[in-house]
Amino acid sequence: MTNEQTNTTDTTGDKVDKPTEENKELNPLFTEAKSLAERIEEGNRKSEELLKKQEQLLAASQLSGTAGRHLEPKEETPKEYAQRVLAGKL
Repeated sequence: MTNEQTNTTDTTGDKVDKPTEENKELNPLFTEAKSLAERIEEGNRKSEELLKKQEQLLAASQLSGTAGRHLEPKEETPKEYAQRVLAGKL
């Protein structure tokens, strides 16, 4: 970056702290970009946390012995049906 780009020195070599017109116009854009970058980073952190929780739940499900297993409904015997009817659970 040259001194002309940063506007830190004038032609005699003295320091100048005046922002150029171009810098005044770009400053809000840089501020907005920085804000958006921070929001994206925060979203990425939250996504990582959710992914870790999802991995833990999947691991717990697989270790429980019921993951991916198709459970067929148990057929009701005539005796069980009669008990259910007499109990009024129809």
